[in-house]
Amino acid sequence: MMPATTTTTMLLTISLLVSLATISQAEGSSALVCVCRCCSPWDCKPMKGTYQISSCAECTTDQWKKSFPDELDQCVVSEGTFLKAECYNRNAFFPKLTCFVLIGLVSGLIVLGIAKTHIPALAAYTAKYFNY
Repeated sequence: MMPATTTTTMLLTISLLVSLATISQAEGSSALVCVCRCCSPWDCKPMKGTYQISSCAECTTDQWKKSFPDELDQCVVSEGTFLKAECYNRNAFFPKLTCFVLIGLVSGLIVLGIAKTHIPALAAYTAKYFNY
């Protein structure tokens, strides 16, 4: 029989993973976002202002300049310095997979930390390293 804290932790973890897995984007919103960066030979800094687009072909520095004319003074374009537009897909598989794996790993380690005293195979390890 597991203690109440372990059961509660497991239920919270499962409900968190289920809720993250079922998140869907709003009707009519695009998963593509255009971000502009001010780049020099040694660094690229994100500029303020992002906007949603329907295709990556729409992500250009000219479009960003039209959308955010007040932010243009953040990047002084000179020799070696330039504006760069980048398109990001918020629904891409690998960023989501990375988040789910990290959340699952941390949740599993929390459950293991709580339940380690109740697992017979870990009794010697628990007595040796966690003898409070």
